[in-house]
Amino acid sequence: MNSIEIDKISKNYGKNLIFRELSHVFKPGVNGVSGPNGSGKSTLMRCLAGLLNPDSGHVRWKLQDRSLENKERCERLGFSAPYIQFYAGLTCLENLRLVQELN
Repeated sequence: MNSIEIDKISKNYGKNLIFRELSHVFKPGVNGVSGPNGSGKSTLMRCLAGLLNPDSGHVRWKLQDRSLENKERCERLGFSAPYIQFYAGLTCLENLRLVQELN
């Protein structure tokens, strides 16, 4: 993956504005999103993963200079939502492999 580009994405839940016209390019390496509880981090991650559509703007996954289609994105994506139950006796990698095998 070369980048995930978000261009002016906005999200509301009813009358509650979560974020407005957010733009950023996530490049290879370690990226982070931080903020207090309720600030929209999980909503942003769901938008990046394609699990939730922003109300406006675009999310593009790019490989080299081309945008990936949904199927291609899903083949390269792993998503761990907050509050999921991991098995304490397994390593992180073993937990991920278990989910992959169950899928």
